[in-house]
Amino acid sequence: MQTTKEQRTGFLLHFDTIVLHRCGLKRYIITCIDHYTRVGYAHMYKNHTSKSAEDFLKRMYYLLESRVENIHTDNGSEFHKYFARAVQRLNLTHYWSRPRTPKDNPFLERFNRTLKEEFLRWGNFHPDPDIFNKQLTDWLVTYNSVRPHQSLNYLTPLKFAEKSMGMHTMWSSSTT
Repeated sequence: MQTTKEQRTGFLLHFDTIVLHRCGLKRYIITCIDHYTRVGYAHMYKNHTSKSAEDFLKRMYYLLESRVENIHTDNGSEFHKYFARAVQRLNLTHYWSRPRTPKDNPFLERFNRTLKEEFLRWGNFHPDPDIFNKQLTDWLVTYNSVRPHQSLNYLTPLKFAEKSMGMHTMWSSSTT
């Protein structure tokens, strides 16, 4: 992916999907990470559609107070149709990874690995998305505000955003 990466929150968001096979069910966690601050987001859905991805994009847009400028995804079907229309309506630039090239999205691939190792492997799966997403939100709060990140000189993503962008750590408390 060739783009200049501005040093501000919301300039470039990376999106991906984790497919879960648990208890005879398939569930889908759409994930996102801000390229600059490494603030991570995730939400589980029952289906793997562009409608679900559109919903997630709208949540990110609201959460970041319309500061989103560019997005980056792989070529998954969930990032077409309704998602693509939302990208156009929000006037965002959409960058695509090369097919079968996860190394085009290393920050989000690492976030997905951490989510699997530090959240899913500890028995936090629940088939009901409402219950699962409440547990996931608790983990995301820890990930973003308690857990230091080596890539941020051992600051948390929210502390890094606060220092670099003049934001308060309560900035991303919109969780609806």
